[in-house]
Amino acid sequence: MPRYNDKNAPKVLIIEDQESWQERLFSFFRANGYTPIIAPDIDTAIAHLEKYSFEVVTIDRQLEEHPTDSFDQMSGDIILDHIKCKYPHITSLMVTASQITIDEFQEIQHLYDLDYFVSKIGLNSIKLKLALERANENKLKRIGQDNLSPPVHIEDLPERPAGKSSHPAHKALTNMMVTILCYDHFPQVYKRFRPDTNKTNKINRLLDYCEDQNQTAELLELIKRYAVRRQ
Repeated sequence: MPRYNDKNAPKVLIIEDQESWQERLFSFFRANGYTPIIAPDIDTAIAHLEKYSFEVVTIDRQLEEHPTDSFDQMSGDIILDHIKCKYPHITSLMVTASQITIDEFQEIQHLYDLDYFVSKIGLNSIKLKLALERANENKLKRIGQDNLSPPVHIEDLPERPAGKSSHPAHKALTNMMVTILCYDHFPQVYKRFRPDTNKTNKINRLLDYCEDQNQTAELLELIKRYAVRRQ
């Protein structure tokens, strides 16, 4: 069994504010060959993500330090959104204190590319191990569906893209990442997306908008920042 600070063990980030669940999840992952690192809140989680390389993240859907009134946008959804945008290679397993329906899980999975969702009710090591296996399987499927290409290095991005079809956004961004980028920085473009809009059309609409608004340079800087996160 690897020690807590075993440098060779894959790291798991446990985003959980309840000490009892921190201890349970910590013990489970340590017993299964991981190096667990605890984050009791969103700010600590972001700091750990910037410092370490993680294979897995577990997320408490309702963190008390960041309460929300809407079931559709709980605090765990916020950090999941951040992780999927900047660290799409990490397997995500969300936990909740309440039971959820299949429809609710599928909605969250669609919105945030969540890999798996498990309830704390009746959760034991067997159920948790099965949930982790399913999350890893779904991550592999997600990566395959999203055509996640190797990281793009900053020096590979031209200062002035030659044209729309050869713009570095097509290589540097996955479908999920361009959606989140538009949601965060170009809401007018994001509002034009439909569920069936593919990655190429999303990027082309984004490029047209940035050209019209004279924001091409700003877009390129954003792409460079995202490319750094994928290295």
